[in-house]
Amino acid sequence: MFGKNLKTLRLNHHYSIETLAQKLNDHYHTHISKSMISRWEQGQVSPQISYVRLIADYFSVTFDELIYSKNINHPFESATAMEATYHLPVLQKIAENNLALAKANANDFNSILAEDLAEGDFFYTKVTDDAMVPTIMPNALALIKETTSVIDGELIVALNTDNNQLYVRRFFQEGNNLMLTADNHTYQPILLNSTWPGKIIGRVIRVTFDL
Repeated sequence: MFGKNLKTLRLNHHYSIETLAQKLNDHYHTHISKSMISRWEQGQVSPQISYVRLIADYFSVTFDELIYSKNINHPFESATAMEATYHLPVLQKIAENNLALAKANANDFNSILAEDLAEGDFFYTKVTDDAMVPTIMPNALALIKETTSVIDGELIVALNTDNNQLYVRRFFQEGNNLMLTADNHTYQPILLNSTWPGKIIGRVIRVTFDL
């Protein structure tokens, strides 16, 4: 429903896609491109939840109306939350240290019920190695909530800014040292430093895999 409702609101205001992108960026200091709006309207990709909230605010509709309403021109008719899904990008690399751009240009997506997402921004990453066995098996999909605030022992995803790869590991801090460890003890711990330049970009909140 989101893409259809977004297009309806845009056309009702006589905005081109370019005009809407410019107005949102000017009003909220965002970096929404024409191609992002086009893909949202066509249902090719779902926006970050924070963008949905901004768009709802801009058009003076509620979040639920924008996501669930069967006809945005009439009083809100609720679709059940079970009917609403997000198509979140599945990322393996993040070029140029730009997560937003990587999400906008993603080609692989995984669906999740909207009711299963708390507030925040999310993406998936595929765990391709066995570093987190037995906790996470190879080829599992990890649902990531974007954050830089994590605590000792949490499962996180880190971006190596040298090779652009994402790594799912367990976070620990020892003094001034930020350390990423694998549950598979054949892997050596990783220290975030000039030798392994990187940063934490999210927390693992769910893992799924096919039998």
